[in-house]
Amino acid sequence: MARVGDPCVGTVQDKLSKSYTATHPIELIAYIDGNPMFPENAWKPKLDAFLNELPSLAPLRKIWVLDLGKRTIAYMKRG
Repeated sequence: MARVGDPCVGTVQDKLSKSYTATHPIELIAYIDGNPMFPENAWKPKLDAFLNELPSLAPLRKIWVLDLGKRTIAYMKRG
């Protein structure tokens, strides 16, 4: 099975559109695991451009994208 398009922006956009109730700051942790992923130079600029156009990341304090296979933080954005 193959992905048709880069899911990063749509996934983050979906999470930002939800309502959350919490007594502590909320951070989104997305991850890249065993599924094929677009090269970083394809998805990172798109995600960064999308997030930079927003007035804020509310209700989120930070967004993390972890690459589990490489055991690294592939992306992080503060609100």
